[in-house]
Amino acid sequence: MTVRSKTEAPHYYVTHEIDMSAAMTFRKQLNEALAEVGDRVSVNDLILKALANALTKYPKWNSFFDGDRLIGHSSINLGVAIALAEGLIVPAVMNVQNMSLVEISRAVRDLGKRARGEGGNLTQAELTQGTFGTSNLGMFGTDTFSAIIVPPNAGIMAVGVVKERPIVRDGEIVVGSIMNATMSADHRVGDGAEAAVFLGEFQKNLENPTRLML
Repeated sequence: MTVRSKTEAPHYYVTHEIDMSAAMTFRKQLNEALAEVGDRVSVNDLILKALANALTKYPKWNSFFDGDRLIGHSSINLGVAIALAEGLIVPAVMNVQNMSLVEISRAVRDLGKRARGEGGNLTQAELTQGTFGTSNLGMFGTDTFSAIIVPPNAGIMAVGVVKERPIVRDGEIVVGSIMNATMSADHRVGDGAEAAVFLGEFQKNLENPTRLML
């Protein structure tokens, strides 16, 4: 699959540095509120919601190239890369556009359990009907990387670790929480400027996390 993707899809890459300071505070406050009911939102859940919102605004990237035309998807099914002993799989959380952050969190946990053979199996739709991919190596301490697009998707978002470091904000040097995000895009679907605009929307959603509640 990866050989086919790199052979058939003309990949290019766009990277943005995202200030996650507000998102980390938002997540901490949200998890404190959710503690009583036993739910918890991860950084990756924020990423999926930010991506779903961006795809809703720019649906061109929620499509695939077939022959000489683009075919759009009616739903947003976000693939989540999961490393298993037998290899990497990218099952999808289905219909993310209809989910709240908490619902995304529950769906991702359930997907991960079933991918590892706990509490049922993954469905054929989850394994084959993803419309855009995500890959997160932050838990391994990776800063920046580029992922291979899962065919026939138009792109995949690769995110690294959220790391504290000095940044300039309003003319002052402060400590911020920074994450690098790299979009691998199919040039047949959109050019670099279009990918940069899309990635900027994804960034805006994370840097203004109240947008994730919409």
